[in-house]
Amino acid sequence: MDAQARTRRFLGYMGILLPTLDWVGAVVFSGWVWNVPSISATHYAGSYLVFESLMCVTGVFLLYYDGYDIRDKWLARIAGIGGLALAFFPCALPDYPVKNFFMLPANVTNVIHLAGAGVFFIFLFIIIFFQFTKSGGKMTPQKVRRNLVYRVCGIVMLFALVAGFGASALFSIQGVVYLGEKIALEAFGSAWLVKGEAVQQLNDKKWIR
Repeated sequence: MDAQARTRRFLGYMGILLPTLDWVGAVVFSGWVWNVPSISATHYAGSYLVFESLMCVTGVFLLYYDGYDIRDKWLARIAGIGGLALAFFPCALPDYPVKNFFMLPANVTNVIHLAGAGVFFIFLFIIIFFQFTKSGGKMTPQKVRRNLVYRVCGIVMLFALVAGFGASALFSIQGVVYLGEKIALEAFGSAWLVKGEAVQQLNDKKWIR
């Protein structure tokens, strides 16, 4: 397994583990249980280091991801910058004190946070839906199935985020933003695990031992 495959697998595991580890930390250290507003909101929980550490690691790995060409590289870097921005500049949460590395007002960090989150997810979607599905002229049966996985994961990411934020804004349903983010991150992680050749049944035959 080459370095690129290891990087993709690592990013895949990060995407899948981040929301669950974050929720466990919020439950253990803050007792939030079912009322976790969003993954980003756990910045204000006792487990904030879990969220920030995992998000920063994910952002840094995206910054150093090369991919197949210059387009891959820069799309990943922009996504990584978005990930670091949403980690270092927390969202605003009513009735909670200002708590960020730069001690900026919450209304300032909230704007940067939302922009960073948008960049992070949009560029990850572009990578998964458009870059991962490139074939380079080779369309094996396994590649056809992998492309289906990538497209499904991309669509699930978008739908989960829109549904989560939409349901929260329209119906004030508690915890639905967290659920949408969790599903989106797990879809992102699944796509990167497949790209990292972690699912043997979807690998081209020459890679199957």
